[in-house]
Amino acid sequence: METSLFAFATDLHDEGLDTVLGNLQDRAGVEGLTMAVAYHDARDLFPHNPVHKVRYLEGGAVFFSPDEARYEGLQLQPRIAELARAGDPLSDLCVAASDRGMSVNAWAVFLHNDRLGFRHPECATQNAFGDRYLTDLCPSNPEVRAYARACLRHRAL
Repeated sequence: METSLFAFATDLHDEGLDTVLGNLQDRAGVEGLTMAVAYHDARDLFPHNPVHKVRYLEGGAVFFSPDEARYEGLQLQPRIAELARAGDPLSDLCVAASDRGMSVNAWAVFLHNDRLGFRHPECATQNAFGDRYLTDLCPSNPEVRAYARACLRHRAL
């Protein structure tokens, strides 16, 4: 059985990629890391983080450098997280983990996205009464499916 722990790109940045991977591999005996590559709004407690004990995550953002050509002509466009504008946390993780013989998985929450839902309410889910749930994109909407497919086609290496 393969083991993996969940982390945010901000965890890797704040603690240091080598420190996190070293702790996972050497201290915990974990074989891989699962990074949130697309995530919704969150306020989380990180007692281990040397920079922020409480952090508000950038909602509806991707933590990788998307290929803009994949989104050409699409109504929905990814919001690149501030951290990913300065580099590519996913690619950096893949290289560093590979050097240690560790695996990398991606945790992607594409459809729980209030930023896109409020901007494009016609793409949000709708209940039986016609009310829109602006925090959730509707997977039956062709624009939403096109956006999700474009996000899923990212290659880290």
